[in-house]
Amino acid sequence: MRAAKTLTQGKIAGTKPATRSSRSPAAAHIRAGSGNTVRMIPIEEVCYFQATDKYVNVVTGKGEALVRASLKELLEQLPADKFRQIHRGAIVNLDAVAAAVRDDSGRLHLQLRERKETLPVSRVFADLFKQM
Repeated sequence: MRAAKTLTQGKIAGTKPATRSSRSPAAAHIRAGSGNTVRMIPIEEVCYFQATDKYVNVVTGKGEALVRASLKELLEQLPADKFRQIHRGAIVNLDAVAAAVRDDSGRLHLQLRERKETLPVSRVFADLFKQM
């Protein structure tokens, strides 16, 4: 039986770091801290990643946990067809997005399927959601 690959401190266990254009196989789980517990979070359960100082907050429909890695490190190792950077401090799972909505000032926000909060999309990344 093959062991599941995990993201550990922003790296896929057993593989070399990859660039965005030539990636290693995507991780199946993320190893993240939640209090005194280390959780194995299936990658498909992640709604989004949010940068917070030296850590990245991993947000799922069921809760949150911390990973000691940078967003850049995570982005390089996540499947490009599923995860996109939407702001300098956030990466979203495209499968978790319910809708992209513009507010009265023209700013784009993402509504999520399993979470109540909305995520702001910076103008730099807004083109990704023009068809939504």
